[in-house]
Amino acid sequence: MVLLTFYPRRAKYQKNVEAYHNRSGSMKPNIVPNCIRSESYMITFEVEEEKFPLFGKKYQLKFAHDISAETHCLVHFPSLIRLAREAGLEYVEIQNLTEFYDDNRTQFAGMIMNAGLNLVDPRGRLLPRSYDVLGLYTTFIFQKPDPDVAPPLTTPLLQNDERVAST
Repeated sequence: MVLLTFYPRRAKYQKNVEAYHNRSGSMKPNIVPNCIRSESYMITFEVEEEKFPLFGKKYQLKFAHDISAETHCLVHFPSLIRLAREAGLEYVEIQNLTEFYDDNRTQFAGMIMNAGLNLVDPRGRLLPRSYDVLGLYTTFIFQKPDPDVAPPLTTPLLQNDERVAST
């Protein structure tokens, strides 16, 4: 299972979103921006009155050359890991998407080239402009525990000669 969310700028963006939701009546509403821009994209957070939502803060992501925006969610890492654990999944790894791609380039380069996204060079290496967009995302990897592996024993096993005789 792979989920995506912000990574390198996550802390700044997430703090802005959390500050907006946790603001007191004395704060001015214009202090926390609800829009983030770069040459490649624009992110606009939806205004909601509730605290940071359990399943993520909604935002609109519009790429520079696209007509319409897509809805995504900014996910709170510790909450996601806790929810996965409660659902019986084990946390395996968290990695920025650009690093994940570099580590797994042989598996994904052809797929990205064939998709016509123009994110990689002919050798499958990420183009510099790709880092701006792909750097927004993080891969989370979880797995189901192996049912064939016995859980650890909580008490030691007694040997035959160590058994306590009962009367």
